[in-house]
Order: sequence, then structure tokens, then C-alpha cells
Amino acid sequence: MYTIIKAHSKHVKNIFHMLQFHYKSYNFIISLVLLRIIIFRLCVMQMGLGISP
Repeated sequence: MYTIIKAHSKHVKNIFHMLQFHYKSYNFIISLVLLRIIIFRLCVMQMGLGISP
């Protein structure tokens, strides 16, 4: 019984660690996408003003 509980807690820890890792990578992807959107917006604004990039 004790070993089952121990194994279960280890499994839960692994899942939590995995979720944490995915959360970090998800944040990284979001920041990359936002950066690309900002750069794209700046380029469009420059084109709109008639300034060649």
C-alpha cells in the first residue's frame, strides 16, 4: 500500500514538472509571436508613412 502511494506521488510530481515545462515553452512561444506581430506592425507603419525600411 505504501509503495503504491509513493509511486503515485512520484507520478503526480512528474506530471506537475511536465506541465511546468510546457507552461514555460508556451510562454516562450507567445512572446515570440507577440514580438513578430510588433515587428510586422512597425514595418507596416513605416510603409504607411512612406519610409523605406
